[in-house]
Amino acid sequence: MSAILARIDAAVLGDRHARLIDFLTARIGPQGAVQDRCASRVAESALFLRLLQGEHAEPGVQDGLITYLRGAEPGDEGSQILRDAALGHPDLRRAGAFCERFEHGTGERKQLMLRTAFALFDLLPFEDLPPIRYQGQAVWTEVSLCACSILHGHAHGRRDEADQAFLTGHLASAGPARVWQGNVLAHLIALHALRTFEPGGLLTVNGIEAVAATRRCDGGVPFVTSQDVFNTALAGIAVADGDGPPQLIARMADWIAAQQLPDGGWGYSTDTSQTDTDDAARCIQFLHLVSPGRYRQAVENGYAYLAGMADQGGGFPTSVRGHPPEVDVSAAAIIALSSDLSRHAGLIGSSVRYLAGHSQDHGSYPRGWTASEASVIRLVLDALALAPDPDPAVRRAMRNSVHRLCLDQNGDGGWGHTWGEPSDVLSTAQAVPALIGRAPGPLTDRAVRWLLAQQHDDGGFTSIPDQVGPRPLPYDFPVLASIHALNALNAAQESAPAQRAGQAHAPAVTARASASPEYGGTGGTGRQLPDFYCPFPSAAHPLGAQADARSVDFLYRHGLCAGDAERDRLARAGCGDMVARTCPAARPDLLQVTSDYNIWAFAFDDEYCDEGQLREHPGELADAVARIQRCADVPEHTVYPGDRYGASLRELRSRFAQCATPLEADRFADLMRGYFAAEVRKAGFVARGQRPGLDDYTLYRLYGGGAMVYTELIAVCNGCPAPPRLLADRRVRAIIEVAATLTVWGTDVFSFGKETERTGDGFNLIDAVCQETGSGVDEAYERAMIMWDRMMTLFLRLRDRLMAELPQLGGYVAGLGEYIRGVLDWCRTTDRYVYLDGRGGPRAFTPGGWRATPRDSSTDPLPIPSVSWWWRYDPAVAAGPAQQRHHPGHLTGLGTSAARSLLHDRGQQQHLAG
Repeated sequence: MSAILARIDAAVLGDRHARLIDFLTARIGPQGAVQDRCASRVAESALFLRLLQGEHAEPGVQDGLITYLRGAEPGDEGSQILRDAALGHPDLRRAGAFCERFEHGTGERKQLMLRTAFALFDLLPFEDLPPIRYQGQAVWTEVSLCACSILHGHAHGRRDEADQAFLTGHLASAGPARVWQGNVLAHLIALHALRTFEPGGLLTVNGIEAVAATRRCDGGVPFVTSQDVFNTALAGIAVADGDGPPQLIARMADWIAAQQLPDGGWGYSTDTSQTDTDDAARCIQFLHLVSPGRYRQAVENGYAYLAGMADQGGGFPTSVRGHPPEVDVSAAAIIALSSDLSRHAGLIGSSVRYLAGHSQDHGSYPRGWTASEASVIRLVLDALALAPDPDPAVRRAMRNSVHRLCLDQNGDGGWGHTWGEPSDVLSTAQAVPALIGRAPGPLTDRAVRWLLAQQHDDGGFTSIPDQVGPRPLPYDFPVLASIHALNALNAAQESAPAQRAGQAHAPAVTARASASPEYGGTGGTGRQLPDFYCPFPSAAHPLGAQADARSVDFLYRHGLCAGDAERDRLARAGCGDMVARTCPAARPDLLQVTSDYNIWAFAFDDEYCDEGQLREHPGELADAVARIQRCADVPEHTVYPGDRYGASLRELRSRFAQCATPLEADRFADLMRGYFAAEVRKAGFVARGQRPGLDDYTLYRLYGGGAMVYTELIAVCNGCPAPPRLLADRRVRAIIEVAATLTVWGTDVFSFGKETERTGDGFNLIDAVCQETGSGVDEAYERAMIMWDRMMTLFLRLRDRLMAELPQLGGYVAGLGEYIRGVLDWCRTTDRYVYLDGRGGPRAFTPGGWRATPRDSSTDPLPIPSVSWWWRYDPAVAAGPAQQRHHPGHLTGLGTSAARSLLHDRGQQQHLAG
């Protein structure tokens, strides 16, 4: 279960969900089919106008087509070129350049069709082509390629009677006034070819009449006449998952079962005889969902159809067996076959390996029949999740895809077709169910809010299209936006916990609130952050979302934070997600107590140390933390019952003792002393108005924020704590401190924008470097990353030596690496740092990537006195007196600026007094 809707009113979500189901069910016809029409498209409208102009036919229709084309603003360049040419503004140079760089997975076939369409407008010459092998393709592709062959041959004085007979025979089979196979584009190309040998013939007249009958109210014509089978199956799955009207769902399923074709498959519409994997998979999934018994025979025939389409490598083609497989349709086939997992285990296994093997570009996949990256990722994630015993490649592919979607989310909470494109409903609706339960709760919370803000008063949604055909031309069935939005709201509603007692103050989501800057402002992309050198793999615990939800409950139950606004902000941070990333193999009970401590620590920092009233009163802060510490020291008795942080920390210590051991709970409580002492010291700096130099800051940060506490918690949570006797080994102490410092320094790189905006007290690594060196912020980032890399290379050398010499520490040391990487991964996506207000407003940064090599791998110690001792145990150090290498380096006075300032102030006071 996810915490994504912990702060969204469940009643509001339920109302929006019900309105959407009402919107969709109103579009189901009496027989059970979804009633929707494909929107006009530029390519077909331009080709139809060209045909009518050549035939001197239908002047009124021509006027309507011209009006449509003048107002059209296609998003793809190919359609723009055709539109301009149809309106009398051909751009031969642009057309030629576009064709030269055009590439697609279907290769020469798509290139030929594109060049033929351009040649019909004299943008390119018809080529002198060798004979085209067009049979054995999908039925509309056969006719289109045959027409291309006729057109190019005619331009060079050739005719092939077999081609002509094939074309006329297929067009005649459509019947009077009907578009052949419902494919307007294929029919139009065929009519252009028909004019070369039967100008003005009956088939041409009938064809013009058929295409004219498909006109839309805007004057244009569509790509296809219908997609009723695909749309009905897809809507049926969504409505059934959303507990829609049972009688209506049964009527839809009966209609789908009746559309099965003799080979056991389904086509995308009732106008075509061509079956395909994608439609068959959706229909099987729907029928099995509704009633496996009632539709047993249809489902069995469908299984046989899918099994016959698979290739030896586990991939599935779209329409013709033996053609190259497609990632998205293969994923759909796996989902359909999984309804009888035991029977299809072998095929599903090979198909899962096929999908995992095609993961590319950090988690993305080739986009087959969609323009939206989120669409294919969602299908693949759902398919891979069905693997009963996923191997490391499958788990890695899933993690990468989830991470990719997290990074690609726009500042407003939605997704575009690809990274950097404006958010649209279809892409966002595909991403939401892919991420719920797999990504940080605040991230999906923001996405659901954005989606709800796009809902119309009638309950429906609209979007730019994401289907493409022929690829890569997009086409639009408007109802799909609402169908996919229902899938997203189904997932959101299923994951939404009931509103907690005492949380009537939780802000209800309305369209107005969701669209407000509080919930959706973008504010640009923020500072571009540098790349990190961190050679540890990403990982995440599968119960991270559940842990996050329960930690938010812990936050509210104890009344942590200064008020409702602060609690709301922290609830979005994904504290459970951070622990899931740092403890990917934790026992659930230990994961939960560590997640609860994580949200406790952030709340304490916000209320007491960073933004609260005691942040500049070290004496009062020392009194407060002494009482909190005493609560943790005495787990068997309530010392200060009115202290929220003391009581909640006492509970955590007691739970920790039950999950781990009393000795480990004692060590946890003892480590809190260093945490509290560091924060009191920081308050002294703030009270004096002083900014720390690099050494003072590094020493503070080693303990401040609980850095050293986390190293102990993470090790216990991972099930690999260090034996107490080994903790006394100075090499072990060194690597623990290195890991803690790397983690907090990494956090500083991400949190600098947020901290500058909210406090600006100078307690950040970037501030400390600026203070020490006099550099600007940009240079400080560069210096910080050089120091990070030198420290990281030291960590790696220490790790390798300890693993070799103390193998019993292998799990502990490996866990420190997971801790470092997990925190970095979390920082890249958490609302706490990504947005200056922590709530989805202006962005603080755009994350960088990952470096394969360090910027600096020197074995010289960092010139920071408080930590330079680490290098005394560096395995790379040559034999000899280690202390001779502990020099201050090329920077002088590191860590002394605060002390110098204080002494200077005292000296001035003494001088004045004298």
